[in-house]
Amino acid sequence: MQRYGWDDIEAAIRQDDTDKRDLTLRTHEMHYADGMLVLPRRLRDEVGARYLPMTDTARGQLLQRIQVPADYEAQVREQGEVALANRMVNHGMSQLSVRAAEKKGQSDSWRLRLRGSTVRAALSEEFSVVDNHDLVDAMYGILVKNVPHQIRSFHMDDTSLWLKFTLDDEYHDPSGSFLKVGGILGNSEVGKRQVEFRPFLYRASCTNDAVYPVAGIRHKHRHIDMSRVQYSLTQSLATTLREGQGMINRALKLLGVKVAEPKEVIAALSKKQGLSKARTLAVVEAFKREPMQTRWGVFNAFTRSAQTLVGDERVSQEEFAGTLINLQRWPAALAA
Repeated sequence: MQRYGWDDIEAAIRQDDTDKRDLTLRTHEMHYADGMLVLPRRLRDEVGARYLPMTDTARGQLLQRIQVPADYEAQVREQGEVALANRMVNHGMSQLSVRAAEKKGQSDSWRLRLRGSTVRAALSEEFSVVDNHDLVDAMYGILVKNVPHQIRSFHMDDTSLWLKFTLDDEYHDPSGSFLKVGGILGNSEVGKRQVEFRPFLYRASCTNDAVYPVAGIRHKHRHIDMSRVQYSLTQSLATTLREGQGMINRALKLLGVKVAEPKEVIAALSKKQGLSKARTLAVVEAFKREPMQTRWGVFNAFTRSAQTLVGDERVSQEEFAGTLINLQRWPAALAA
């Protein structure tokens, strides 16, 4: 895993911000052609393009808002019926304008988030912008002056940002390793997920992470601003600091609960979570690396196997692993 410091993260975000811009326009100013948006004349010089390609995320958001099934639109285009796809989408946009005119308070305005001339998100004007640089700057300001910590990991792609840090306090566990409490900060500038902060547990011997299933914040990108986000981050970090020992203690209780057939329990839990056969096998293989016949061993297998994933997929599996800490009804027929 690449090691990051705050300067590295700032540089990565600054580079990622290159050539980003937002446009606000009404539906009647937009036209869809061959999977792209056609800009009105008033904006072509500013953007330097007439046709705007769209990411899959942006196209999906556009089609969802105008109530056109994305899979069907893609199928029509792939079958060569481009003109039909264009008419279908443009009709959907015109109907959005009609509905907005008929219903007081409903808007047909759009916030298009661009990188260069590519639309990376097609959102309503009600979308509250919380950009990665502002969110990370807020977290930096809270942590650096007040809380001893280390950056655990940093991931950023076209749709999501994830930043993990661990607090310096160590809690030793009976296996001879030690645990730390940390925080995971998440965001999506393109509306794929909420603004998030939640505590997580880090185990040193296997470098596993599990997102703790309670506390933290999740703000939708609606009716929020950075002052509210910063306040929420401060409060959630204070809760994490105050309750860290309790989080550790609840997790360590899994060590004391025997499991007769851990691999079968893993299979049952994986099925419940909807994991693929390949992912389930990866969890079983992770269990074999530290085969403890306890709920802790099963929990550890899910967190260990998550290390082979990145971005949203990794966090999703670490979130599921975290739910096992407080899970009351394990596969009862298989637990000893």
